[in-house]
Amino acid sequence: MSKQLTTGIAVAAALAVVGLFF
Repeated sequence: MSKQLTTGIAVAAALAVVGLFF
């Protein structure tokens, strides 16, 4: 898995968590 893809998934997951709690 490329570093860019991993970063993209991490950012998407972080945004999803922020969306759920805020």
